[in-house]
Amino acid sequence: MLLALLLAAAAPGQLEIRAADLDLAWHARLPVELRNGAPAPRRVRLAAEEGLLQVVPAEGLELPPGGSLRIELDVFRGRADWGSRQRLRLVALEGPPEAPVPVGLAELQVRVARDPAWLPRLRWPLLALGLGLLAGALGWELARRGRA
Repeated sequence: MLLALLLAAAAPGQLEIRAADLDLAWHARLPVELRNGAPAPRRVRLAAEEGLLQVVPAEGLELPPGGSLRIELDVFRGRADWGSRQRLRLVALEGPPEAPVPVGLAELQVRVARDPAWLPRLRWPLLALGLGLLAGALGWELARRGRA
């Protein structure tokens, strides 16, 4: 499947997809430019490969002959780990939904932000503080019993 997509994307007169890398926390809008290299108008849909990121597909995009179209796709973090880098592959498909033909491909990097919650980052310092207080209380009790 990947080889077919790459060959379809490299064929002359096909659809060119341009998208820049993206920084993502929970949700972001990805600007995408589609350029039609064919002399005829096209009706395509833009989707993303299944993965850890969730992308809302764009349906029924009308491209003029030799023209371009700018859209924004909604990208959600989904199951991607916080602080990770993910590859996002966008595919332009033409034809009926039962037998779509890939006509364009773009690949970009998505940098997922660090976890915004601050409590998980305090887990180890709070554990160390608790153990320190426990050791101090135990030492104080042993010292008090030693004097009595």
